[in-house]
Amino acid sequence: MADIPPELSKAASGLIGPIIGAAMGVLMRHSQLVQAGQRPFWSLRLLYEVPTVIGMAIIGGGLGAYLSLPELASWAVAGLLACYGPRSIDVLVRAAAAKLGVKAEG
Repeated sequence: MADIPPELSKAASGLIGPIIGAAMGVLMRHSQLVQAGQRPFWSLRLLYEVPTVIGMAIIGGGLGAYLSLPELASWAVAGLLACYGPRSIDVLVRAAAAKLGVKAEG
C-alpha cells in the first residue's frame, strides 16, 4: 500500500470532528422540519444533505482554525453553520426567485 502523506492524514483527521458537528446540525434541522410536518423522516432529501454536511464541516473547520478556536469550538461552529447556514441561504434563494417570478419548490 502507498504511504499517505502526513499533510493529507492531518487534514483528514482534522475534518472528522467538524463533520460530526455538521452532521448533528443537519440532523437537528431535519428533525425540526419533520416535527413541523414539512418533511417526512425518510426521504431522498436526506441524500442531498450529505454535501451540506461536508461543505459546512469544511467551512466550519476552516473558520474555527482562522479564529484560533479550540477543536470542540470548531465542531460547534460547523454544527451551527450546518443547522442555520443552509436555511438562511434557502431563504435568500427563495426571495430572489420570488422577485424574479420563478416558483421555488420545496
